[in-house]
Amino acid sequence: LQREGKLIGLFLILVFGFRFLVEFLKIEQSRLLSSGSYLGMGQILSIPAIILGFIFYFIWPKKNIH
Repeated sequence: LQREGKLIGLFLILVFGFRFLVEFLKIEQSRLLSSGSYLGMGQILSIPAIILGFIFYFIWPKKNIH
C-alpha cells in the first residue's frame, strides 16, 4: 500500500464494491428509475468507481516506475 495509488484504489474497490452488493438488498425507491433493468441506479453508478479503483490499484503504480 506504500506505492502511489494503491490506497485510493483499495478504498474505491472496497467502498463501491460493498455498495454494489448492498444495493441487491434494498427495496426499490422510485418507479421512475426502474426501467426493467436488473441493476439499480446505485449499482450502475458504482461500476465506474470500481473500475477506477482497479486502475489505481493495479495499473497506475506500474506506469510510474522509473
